[in-house]
Amino acid sequence: MGVSEIFLDFLVPTLNQIRQSIRGIDDSYNNFWDILAELVQNAVDAIRRSTASSPGKIELHIDCQQHAISIRDNGCGIAPEKLIELLRPFSTDKSDDENQIGEKGVGLKFAYFQSSFFSIHTGTELGSAKAEIHDA
Repeated sequence: MGVSEIFLDFLVPTLNQIRQSIRGIDDSYNNFWDILAELVQNAVDAIRRSTASSPGKIELHIDCQQHAISIRDNGCGIAPEKLIELLRPFSTDKSDDENQIGEKGVGLKFAYFQSSFFSIHTGTELGSAKAEIHDA
């Protein structure tokens, strides 16, 4: 094994390290409404990043019988090729942006790790993408 291969292995987290990080994310939240706050915060950030001239709009739907939360916004969306990257632990596209509420990239991960079913539909002028996560 060459030196560069060892270095690359050093940078790749193990499955146990990822699990420990996810537990840390989960443990940093204390209230049942934190998931709602994180999703709304992401919607606000998307609207702030939008270049559209129309006023920002966030729709919130809570279905108590189905134990489901749905949030829709008219923000900037996520480019299809970036969606998978942003769903990965440790990733964010909000760093170094003073206009954003979120910055660490843990809110979205918290949302899907707290859910038995998570679905995201997003898009930009470059196209749209959908991802579903079951029993994270």
